[in-house]
Amino acid sequence: MKKLLLLGIGIATGLSLSACGSTGTQTVGQEQYIKTIDQRTDKAPTALAQCLELSLKEYQASSYMRSDTVDIWRGAVPSGDSGQPQATIDVEMPSYGRGQIHAHLKVFQREPIVEEINEVIRTCL
Repeated sequence: MKKLLLLGIGIATGLSLSACGSTGTQTVGQEQYIKTIDQRTDKAPTALAQCLELSLKEYQASSYMRSDTVDIWRGAVPSGDSGQPQATIDVEMPSYGRGQIHAHLKVFQREPIVEEINEVIRTCL
């Protein structure tokens, strides 16, 4: 009986954790942002982040990409109407297949979504 209970708790915990990791929203400050891009690429994280930085700066000069580590980059496209960014950008090396060089890109935007930002970002994929 105890084994079944522990198995049930383990499955429930695993399901709730996987649901949290796959969500299509994230909270930034006081606002909910919607995931607009969630894509793996064949580019190294640094190469993708550098392309994004150049392309986003052409779109809006105050956009940025910053390195947390060699494999993790964070960026944002500022919003003109508040202190909150319009979009946040995450470039990471996926936790699976660490021996492979490729990046995982996630973009979250506040509403209303600005599709032009997604188009600029997709030019680097």
